[in-house]
Formats: sequence, structure tokens, C-alpha cells
Amino acid sequence: MVCIPKKSVVVGPRDPDFVTPLVKALLNKRNRLCRRGKIEAANKIACKINDIIVSVRSKRLTSAAHMGTGQEQIQC
Repeated sequence: MVCIPKKSVVVGPRDPDFVTPLVKALLNKRNRLCRRGKIEAANKIACKINDIIVSVRSKRLTSAAHMGTGQEQIQC
């Protein structure tokens, strides 16, 4: 079974690394709801976006924490 996405988004080189296609699609949906005046539904989507961004950034920060600063390797 092949899944074909119904919506397409463009993630450019200037977008931060935590902006995935899913986040970009949710941001577009949240903005559309805000323009239509459906603030409560937009706030629910904003919470989902925040959770996704926090999880992506925490994964990247844990891998960076294991690397160290590089000063530990230099011995005089």
C-alpha cells in the first residue's frame, strides 16, 4: 500500500531545522483557522505544533550533549 500525501508543503533552506513538513502543514492549517476566526481550534493545533517542535529539538540536543565541547579532547 502506497500513501500519497494530499497536501504538499515546501520546506526551504532558510527554514529552521525543526520545521518539518508536518509542522509546516500544521502551521498553514493554524493560520487558516486564525484568519477564519476559529481561535480555539487554532490553539489546539498550536499545542500540537509546540509538542512536535519540543520533541525534535530535545532529540537533537541530547545527541549534541553526548558529543561534548571539544575542549575535553585537547590535552597539553
